[in-house]
Amino acid sequence: VFLYFLYNKELLINTTELAEKIGTSKMTASRALNDLYLLGLLTYEVDGKTGRSKSYKRIDDTYYYDKGSKYLKNPVSKVVYVDKDIAYDFRVAGLEALSTETMLNPPKRSVRAMDKQYIRNIKEHIVTNEDKIADMNLMELELWDYDPRILSKNEVVDLVSLIMSIGKSNDERVEIAIEERLRSELWYTV
Repeated sequence: VFLYFLYNKELLINTTELAEKIGTSKMTASRALNDLYLLGLLTYEVDGKTGRSKSYKRIDDTYYYDKGSKYLKNPVSKVVYVDKDIAYDFRVAGLEALSTETMLNPPKRSVRAMDKQYIRNIKEHIVTNEDKIADMNLMELELWDYDPRILSKNEVVDLVSLIMSIGKSNDERVEIAIEERLRSELWYTV
């Protein structure tokens, strides 16, 4: 929900509408909105026929990302390896996604992301034999805690989720690429 508001700056939305947009229950959407409000990241207006409906809006750019990003976590729950020929609506992820957005060279393996709840749809394509993983030209598949398709505007995962999935890198080139990419966003402050 934090990221949905980040990428939709002028969004004014109630709990029911948000639940529909992000594909979750009203209860989950309500909890998330309340948590962000308590952190001071959202404000709300009271409206509706009964005068009890709350429509939420995020705070100003300069504070929203800076205050909220410290609460984000890595969306990747597990990494598996699959045949490259698998047909599924994945999003480009990991260092491959970063390489599409910066001057960083792409990794040797393709990296994709999907919601972990859909793993049953591709179970027969997962390779678990470590020798085959090392020898075969497989795709690295990140299983995420949420559906990366919700926040992506194209075939690449969204920027903040990408950065959280990469985490702190020991490679200075990766850190520089991330910083350069972040500096191009209006909501990012150094």
